Amino acid sequence: MNAPGGPAREGRALFTGVFALCTAVVVLHGAALVAERGALWGADAWVYLPAIARAVAFALWGLVAWRAWRGAQAQEPAGATAPAPAALVPARGWRFGAAVAAMALFWIAREGHTFLGDGNPITRSLPAGECFHDHEPLTVALHAAVYGWLRAQPGQAAREAAQVARDAVAAVSVLAGGVFVWLAPRLGAALARCAPGASRRDALLVTGVLLAQGYAQLFFGYVENYTLSLVAIAAALLTGLEALERRTTLVPSAACFLLAVAFNLSAVVLVPAWIVAALAAAREPSRRGAVARDAFVAAGLAALVVAVLARLGGGWRLDRALFEMGWGALHGHGEGGRVAYLFSLPHAADFLNEHLLTGPFGVLALMIAAGIAIAHRVRPDARVVFLLAAALPSAGAAWVTGDLKLGYPRDWDLFAPFALACTVAALAWLAAQSSAPRARAAWLVLALATSLLHTAPWVAVNASFERSFARFQTLPLGFGRTETVVGQWYLEHGDHARAKTWLERAVQLNPANNAAHYHLGLLAMDDAEVGVAIAHFAQASALRPDKDNYRVRLVDALALAGEPVRALDALKPLRERAPAEPRWAACEAVLLVGANRREAAARLASSSAATVPADTLARALAVAVSDGTPYAGLLRRFWNALVFEPAAAAEVR
Repeated sequence: MNAPGGPAREGRALFTGVFALCTAVVVLHGAALVAERGALWGADAWVYLPAIARAVAFALWGLVAWRAWRGAQAQEPAGATAPAPAALVPARGWRFGAAVAAMALFWIAREGHTFLGDGNPITRSLPAGECFHDHEPLTVALHAAVYGWLRAQPGQAAREAAQVARDAVAAVSVLAGGVFVWLAPRLGAALARCAPGASRRDALLVTGVLLAQGYAQLFFGYVENYTLSLVAIAAALLTGLEALERRTTLVPSAACFLLAVAFNLSAVVLVPAWIVAALAAAREPSRRGAVARDAFVAAGLAALVVAVLARLGGGWRLDRALFEMGWGALHGHGEGGRVAYLFSLPHAADFLNEHLLTGPFGVLALMIAAGIAIAHRVRPDARVVFLLAAALPSAGAAWVTGDLKLGYPRDWDLFAPFALACTVAALAWLAAQSSAPRARAAWLVLALATSLLHTAPWVAVNASFERSFARFQTLPLGFGRTETVVGQWYLEHGDHARAKTWLERAVQLNPANNAAHYHLGLLAMDDAEVGVAIAHFAQASALRPDKDNYRVRLVDALALAGEPVRALDALKPLRERAPAEPRWAACEAVLLVGANRREAAARLASSSAATVPADTLARALAVAVSDGTPYAGLLRRFWNALVFEPAAAAEVR
């Protein structure tokens, strides 16, 4: 399977390809220092770190690259023999110690912000009672359980609920990272075994490359729902490789793939890889009976997982959830998503930045491996084919995903678990083509150095709120989304002047930005500009009629502005969506008084109070309406309690 000219020539050709990739990555990091802010959002971490740190890091990389180049050109030793495969995996005690040390590092250097992904909504949705999500069913259920447990601990009840939720999700991310570090040496050894004559050094270097990719940012207390899926994918790929090597059956891999899907339904794109592994194993006549048995067990496990999730979700259906996820990926979520984006230069730039950020030794390295294999006419073995069956759908799904709800730079974490599949496939394919030990060690060292140069600054930036906030303000999320998030943060922290500046900028960039209109309405209410607030709340409600909190604020502003008739019209959708909700009936009763329809108001208030006899507020309102309390008096006495106190102020996703 060697290229013409022997292992040495083959090794140098492979090293040259990896060297070109690593050099390009470093050049892009350097270009980000002088480019327009946000243009290279997948490689701009060094922009926000001290110049001396940049100089030292780039100089060290240059030294490593020079040494690696010389090592790749050196004469290969003769007579090298491969060690026993078991020697490639460190002892369990060392792996456990590494996992514990890694978790300590993950927690100490954990993320200092929640701007990226759904971090902010998660810290609000868990306290609001979210315990299941159609697209991330088992993950959200687990997060809710951890949040509930943590909230019940001594001293936690007095803390802000959002902070407890943040700590709960961060702790799960750190624990998942510990499991990943524990698994990584076994996965690294399995990948190293794809190389002829692999050594323990090769296995350790492969493990280092696996741990140093951009997706590792998720383990640093990242507040999102993707770490568990990432670890399950790693376990599925590892056990799949071991099954193809006859070290285990295909059942553990099937179970891990199903677990990954239960954690996040998008992992369904990896399931065909298990089928490929089963077909590869079934090519051996002696294994066909075992493969058939494993397939039967896998089908049973799949049915069990679907049944458990349906029970947890109370009517949840896999087919419907998968359709919604696929439709959203292709067409967006009503906030700028469109298929035309897939054929644009911005999409190509986003794709490059995405895979720089989650890699860099992922899709880009896979392209290098493919080019070398085609040039040297090297056929991949069953293990590499299995991994390619996981990586290619992952890369394809990333490419066909339309403009995202939060924007590509903010939703980068959606693709992080699948970057692992690409990294694993690239390492295995490159290793399988690398029969020259010196050259193999050289490109692995270079890949590790480049990955550390890329990922270490991201950890440092994310650990600092100030640096992360400065970077976030430059992100090209489009449609005024960056400006909205920044404005909302200033609003929540009492800086109304800056909040207004950023939110008005968001509306100028995108008049259809419903969130910006909503928050501008809140600002206007605080400034007693009720007419301005009504205009913004009306616009937000028209753009997103499904958002109850927008409509509640519109009803509130109209009622306080002395326009109860318009407020009644605005209240109708809330009443129609929840006809049995007593507080909407009570609100309507107050507004009917303002519209000079007291008899109707009295009947409605009385019937509403009768449905909730234990509600003293409802009874008091019924009495006040019957006694002739004027509209202004009803507003002063009852309105805020009716409109806001019973409602969870948090917006859930």
